[in-house]
Amino acid sequence: MYLYLYDSYLTHKKYRALLSKIEIRLTDLGISGRIHRLSPLKNVHELIADEVPSRVRTVVVVGNDKTLNHVVNVVAGHNVTLGFIPIGNENNKVAASLGIGQGVAACDILSAHLVLNLDLGVINDIFFLSHLNLEAGPAELDCDGSYQIKLGKGSRVVITNIRPTDLNAEGLEKYAFSPRDGRIEVVVEPSQGWTKAFKKSERPSVFSIQRLNLTSRKPTPILTDGGQLLKTPAEVHVKPKALKLIVGKNRKF
Repeated sequence: MYLYLYDSYLTHKKYRALLSKIEIRLTDLGISGRIHRLSPLKNVHELIADEVPSRVRTVVVVGNDKTLNHVVNVVAGHNVTLGFIPIGNENNKVAASLGIGQGVAACDILSAHLVLNLDLGVINDIFFLSHLNLEAGPAELDCDGSYQIKLGKGSRVVITNIRPTDLNAEGLEKYAFSPRDGRIEVVVEPSQGWTKAFKKSERPSVFSIQRLNLTSRKPTPILTDGGQLLKTPAEVHVKPKALKLIVGKNRKF
């Protein structure tokens, strides 16, 4: 059985026609299911806990990156498969990396049902599927307990599980950024305050790790791919094969 979770922003009248087309297509494909419209008053944890025992095996997020990341943090603790129908260009970057088209096109990806077991990143007990952004202080990154990266003011750090679509700097083409290798990548973009440990370079440096501790003299903001704002100090690690996700054949990994 399929359970569809609609983000609250989809109640706007401009999405009515598109949602109608999506629902017709899902019916044609034989994968329609129960629909719940999310709101601040609905507890997603309770909703999933209530629905999963009633033969729900696939939970489909209809919304954007924030919706997806919110639901990931719930379904990661259940034996269900997660699907995604992205709607709207705003806050929707993860779908392209997953090989999932927008709107009605995503219905055919769901129907093909290509499921992969993907790693999830974890920061302070919060899961992230794609990446974290850190606008560094000065700050220090302890990598796997074996070496440290000292950052100067203004350096940008992207901690990735799946390559963000806007991370296309020169020199990164050779890195797979795969969410299936049990590792995460730390991409450090240099600044005028570049670290003593590295020579100044125009190209980012990439470090493949399993565990990371972030510290700084003053609390430094860390933004998750779901829009949650955290602060240093923080611990980041990988949880291998923590999520069953339906992906497209044109995925970026």
